[in-house]
Amino acid sequence: MVSTNRDYVDASPTKNFFVEMITKDVDLDAAIRDLVDNSMDGAIRLRGTESFDDIAVRITYDVHNFVITDNCGGIPDGEVYEHAFRFGRPPGAEPVPHSVGSYGVGLKRSLFKIGSEFTVESATDTFAFRITVVVSEWLADPDPQWHFPIERLAPGDLDFDGSSVGTRVRIRDPYGPVARSFQSDHFTNALRSSIERVHQDALERGADIEVQGYALSFYEPQLLHSTRISPAVRTLTLDEDLSLKLVVGVGDSDPRRAGWYVYGNGRLILDANQDDLTGWGQVEHVDLPRYHNQFSMFRGFAYITSSNPARLPWNTTKTSVDQSSDVYQAAFGHMVSMMRPVIDFLNHYDAERDLEDGAPRPRTAAIDQARAQPRVSPKTASGPRDFTFIEARPAIPSTITIQYVRPRFQVSAVQLALGVRSAKAAGQATFDLFYEEECDVSS
Repeated sequence: MVSTNRDYVDASPTKNFFVEMITKDVDLDAAIRDLVDNSMDGAIRLRGTESFDDIAVRITYDVHNFVITDNCGGIPDGEVYEHAFRFGRPPGAEPVPHSVGSYGVGLKRSLFKIGSEFTVESATDTFAFRITVVVSEWLADPDPQWHFPIERLAPGDLDFDGSSVGTRVRIRDPYGPVARSFQSDHFTNALRSSIERVHQDALERGADIEVQGYALSFYEPQLLHSTRISPAVRTLTLDEDLSLKLVVGVGDSDPRRAGWYVYGNGRLILDANQDDLTGWGQVEHVDLPRYHNQFSMFRGFAYITSSNPARLPWNTTKTSVDQSSDVYQAAFGHMVSMMRPVIDFLNHYDAERDLEDGAPRPRTAAIDQARAQPRVSPKTASGPRDFTFIEARPAIPSTITIQYVRPRFQVSAVQLALGVRSAKAAGQATFDLFYEEECDVSS
């Protein structure tokens, strides 16, 4: 029997277990997007709400190396020593206002996910460093403090594609499945597409992001808008540091882009969501159908913003929402109530296709009219207002038929006096005579 005088037991995780667990449930593309998130947080630290013109992020990879380089100002020394390489964000650590990094997991998880050795180099105007870790050696090191060795460099010693300030992450010897993905054109195309979607805000602000030499482009979602159709807009202040903007309407028919888009501080969380996470198929309070392609024109946008990214309702990989979050529950209630009028409109629009030829189709006509008009961006749509559909009033004819009955002998006498041969001509002539003599035609 082993005796001890210690009054505690060791409950700390082993390095192998911890690394395996934090990398197990993150896909490779999500891990790379986390690294782009870090670059964008640097850009926010550097530029705030100003333009991202001249901000650049370059991603290259092959079977031997993965490299991401940015010129986003570098990692400050206080951040390096106290927060950036910690597993989790320590209490009291102040985040970059309106950034997307909140859990203190993304950078480390990505480093361990991709390959067997990594080097992080970064420089600000006053501080520069290099950290190199061989993963197998670090895992075997029994050091309970989990230290990474750091080499301090002189500012200006490093170059980041022509800039003296920025960050470069190089990961060597990608693991087998990762290296195979890096050889796949399908993976590269999917990665480009996913970064374009989740970082629409940064691209719109002017950031230059490249993947394998391909410059990503900004796609601006748009909604149909006219005098007869306009989207619903609702802006809410949930508390002094949390705001919500919801925009719901119709866009061009496209099943791939239909659904809800949910953003946290400008970073996309849910992309064209069509399931119960955003209310589809809900039967409580507001009866909503499950999504099918009848609703391929539906578009909903939820913009959640806070200076503290930890308050945003997303999971650690930023691939979905935390449904238990009070913030998301508040947003969700408004989302489902704003969906109903648009769903009703699209149901009636779909039913108009089955009408007989010549039957009025007011929603079809309204959509056709809106397609010929400039679209509206959900980000700039103003409100508050409800979803609007106005049916066109029937056209008022420019003429009207007058009919009346008089004795035949009177009509014949009028015909003779006017020199006309028909009762119709007599009626028209007597109306014209009265109109000219008695009505003020000059007004």
